[in-house]
Amino acid sequence: MKNWINKEYSLDNYLLLNNDVLNNFISKFWSEVVEKELTGDKHLLLIFRIKFENNQLATIGQMKKINLEDKNYFIEYIQEILALKTEVYTEIPINSIIFSYGIRDGLAPTKTIENTELKFQTWYRNKLPITFDPKDYGTVLEHTGNLWIVAINNKITVHIKQIFRKKNSINLVKYFKNNKLVYEWKDILTNPSIPNSFNREIGKSTYYFKNSELILVKSIKKTNPLLKTKKDNTPP
Repeated sequence: MKNWINKEYSLDNYLLLNNDVLNNFISKFWSEVVEKELTGDKHLLLIFRIKFENNQLATIGQMKKINLEDKNYFIEYIQEILALKTEVYTEIPINSIIFSYGIRDGLAPTKTIENTELKFQTWYRNKLPITFDPKDYGTVLEHTGNLWIVAINNKITVHIKQIFRKKNSINLVKYFKNNKLVYEWKDILTNPSIPNSFNREIGKSTYYFKNSELILVKSIKKTNPLLKTKKDNTPP
């Protein structure tokens, strides 16, 4: 089994975890470890952890494959995670920050928050991903069972709840911009054998996609009820 190393930074004075603390210690780890260890075609497997004042450990995010030039990406990734966490992560003092890492041969894939190959549906000037697979939305921040939190870019995240059925599995999607809920919609799988073939129910419209292409739109339109005809009471 390949070795893992823990680089722990103990804090003399307990600190609250915020973006400034993150930036300082990730930059410190980069200069002391990453820039020295990643010579040639190598990458890190990297896990970010914190230790609270009661010595309880918490892992922030998932293990990432990191190249030398990925410092800003990693900072933004951890910031996105913390923005979605409960206040316990930012209101309870911590006594150390831990980077668990392993050095591996070869370069990791180039990082980007937004999936540049993804197609989008424009909805009131917002870009909604046209995909049924949560992984294709962007960078997976958390995945537990049938629940996903994915960053589309630095400002937009989605929360996806999957409902698995023998036919017509469903994704319930919540779309957040700057951590505020903007839209909710339902995606219903129509043909598992054809990629990204599903119906999207959002607002009063249903969009029909086949292989990521829009093929039909149906909308519910309001209609005025028919006016009742008054009886003519005039005598003949």
